[in-house]
Amino acid sequence: MNEMAREKGIGKFKHKNGYIVVRSKDNLGCPFAWEDGRIYEHVLRIWEAGIYYDPEIHVIHHLNGKRDDNRLENLAVVLRAEHENYIFSSVKIS
Repeated sequence: MNEMAREKGIGKFKHKNGYIVVRSKDNLGCPFAWEDGRIYEHVLRIWEAGIYYDPEIHVIHHLNGKRDDNRLENLAVVLRAEHENYIFSSVKIS
């Protein structure tokens, strides 16, 4: 993020966990944004698309396993109880 974006509190960066974090004053309207306007980009994409997501019972899964690929076609909202199946089904055993 450049210095001007940092001063204005906008921009995006890759978190140490591999997810992209977006920071914008516009994010404040999203119920999943933190108080300072930051939000994980994949959560914002799902919310902007109007897809139902409850973080207590759902996980947003990156279908290709790349946490920084937040194209809508790469995201799936799955039940937390079923998310483990997604993880294990994508592991290839040789």
